[in-house]
Amino acid sequence: MAACGSSSLGLRNTPVADRKSNVRRSQANDLDLREKKTWPKDCSEVIRDRVSGVFFIQPTDLRQIIVYCDFSTSDGWTVLQRNHKDTGITWAEFWSTHRYGFGNVQENYWPGMEYMHQIAKQKVYQVKFVIYDSMGSMKYSDYNLFGVEDESKG
Repeated sequence: MAACGSSSLGLRNTPVADRKSNVRRSQANDLDLREKKTWPKDCSEVIRDRVSGVFFIQPTDLRQIIVYCDFSTSDGWTVLQRNHKDTGITWAEFWSTHRYGFGNVQENYWPGMEYMHQIAKQKVYQVKFVIYDSMGSMKYSDYNLFGVEDESKG
């Protein structure tokens, strides 16, 4: 069995580059934001410039957060973990770090259990696990229902 090369985890509901922050936003969303002050709740709600990259989203009752959206295979996966083979991230972090996230959203990152909960409670989501072995072969598994409970429910 080969060692794990890299992995990612993404959610899916059943760009114009910002040079200062490298965050992509659609032009249509920019106009809506000024008028309505609303943001996409997840990557499936990004309207234009659906090129995989970093976007702002705003889950219900939460501030805006930055996530990686993958549009390469579907209507938009909100990527919840990226972990490449040669990452410097050890994942041996304190609970507070796992709760609110760490890493670089453009490379290796974990957005945090709290943000995953806030995103997942909005709709019914499908989850996809993608793993590449050390030879670069991809394996994946899809599940039709995904959720993350509130921390108080243990």
